[in-house]
Amino acid sequence: MDNSSSSFKTQQGEANYMATYDAALAMWPIPSEPLDIPTRFGITHANACGPRGAQPLILLHALSFTSTMWYPSIACLSERFRVYALDTINDIGKSRPTRPLQNRRDCAEWLGDVLVELGIKQASFAGVSFGGWLAVNFALNAPDQVRQTVAISPAATFEKDERKKHQLKINEKSMDGFI
Repeated sequence: MDNSSSSFKTQQGEANYMATYDAALAMWPIPSEPLDIPTRFGITHANACGPRGAQPLILLHALSFTSTMWYPSIACLSERFRVYALDTINDIGKSRPTRPLQNRRDCAEWLGDVLVELGIKQASFAGVSFGGWLAVNFALNAPDQVRQTVAISPAATFEKDERKKHQLKINEKSMDGFI
């Protein structure tokens, strides 16, 4: 049984949005495989591409964007990686949440569930803004499952350590407030 609820006010609004999503996905220069991945937080939608046996790369979009935002980079990334561009479970896109991500642990468990369902023991992660925060948060909570992380302008993730002028550290207090 699908316990997910739609964030759309009308069926027509949802249909219009999905048509726009599909039009954005059509801008990808390579074919993708749509996947619906069950997790304890609901169904996570992913657009997968690249060689099936290649090192997995999980792409995490910025807040209020979708996995389709990766269209300018997807061809290059999928040459070397099996890419899984996720629609974040609590955000717009084709994922269907059944329960919200409420804290850092939930966010890490959600990504862990995605990896388990995909049969991936270790992956590389790349994220922009909130997606960068998700990638860093997962690396902190499940380091054995992370090969490498690229965080592009990660929101509320790092702070300057005044005692060491040029060193950045994880700002866990800011990360708590982000969810």
